[in-house]
Amino acid sequence: MNASFKELTIVNPPPLFVDIEITDSFRRSLYKRAVNKAPIVKRTVNKVPIDELIHFINERQKIFIKKSKGMPFPYTEDKVLSKFRFTNVFREDDKTSVIITNILSDHDPTDEFYLINLIIHRLVSRKSINERLKYITDIDEGWAILENRKNRGLPVSTNAFQSTITFEARRDQWEKVFEYGKKVWAKIIKRNPQPTLYDAYIELKEDKDIPQIGTFTAWQIACDMLMMGMVMYGDNKAFAILGPGAEEGLKYFERSYNFELLLQKVNMHLGSHFEGRTLRGLDLEHILCEFQKYYKATQGDSRGLRKYEDD
Repeated sequence: MNASFKELTIVNPPPLFVDIEITDSFRRSLYKRAVNKAPIVKRTVNKVPIDELIHFINERQKIFIKKSKGMPFPYTEDKVLSKFRFTNVFREDDKTSVIITNILSDHDPTDEFYLINLIIHRLVSRKSINERLKYITDIDEGWAILENRKNRGLPVSTNAFQSTITFEARRDQWEKVFEYGKKVWAKIIKRNPQPTLYDAYIELKEDKDIPQIGTFTAWQIACDMLMMGMVMYGDNKAFAILGPGAEEGLKYFERSYNFELLLQKVNMHLGSHFEGRTLRGLDLEHILCEFQKYYKATQGDSRGLRKYEDD
């Protein structure tokens, strides 16, 4: 199905405007509506008190800590959070990020395969496959793992941002990552000898050597580079690239709360369980996408959410 594009929201960046393709989830939504012959209507959202977001952030972090300590279920009295799964407050605490960190932490960032592995593992973003792939230095050995899964009818990557790419196109993408991965890092360093998150994002977004690396994927890989210490955040800790989910979440609040003010307000109300950690722009971007799902669930719409017993 052909899709139009929308303007991507870039919060607190150097001046730049870019386009982003309609997300796969929106494509699927359009398809379902077409099949069911349901009209597409613009949803009106009643403005949500910021206390709801603060509650969600604090309660979700408490859940993370309780799970980390091996405490028993249920982890909260919140009816939605005790029933459905949501990603962690901090992106680096999520399963795929932890796996990527574990795989790369024993290797030198200057190794020629380091950035290649970072990109490949984020493109896959499926725990069972990431664990099998480990640190890849031979494309054919790694690709054999994906072929084996495909032959058994199993998923070969995440559905988050790689669901529409064909298996054949994915192979071409891997080959280009192996061929040009080293050059991408050289370009980032050339752009700025002390590269920031923004520098990495822009180079990945503008680089045409690796196919299927669009706006959202470039942002995810750049955040991984920050996570692994390859780039710095930069002076403006409120900088973030808002994907469609985060944009939707931001709309839940009064216009007086722009992204930066919302970040400041949230950071003023983090509980002691954060142990001194504060949210950056990329953290709030990560959270807003989850918050809009959470809030809809509190209003009775839990479609697409995964329950704890689904494991």
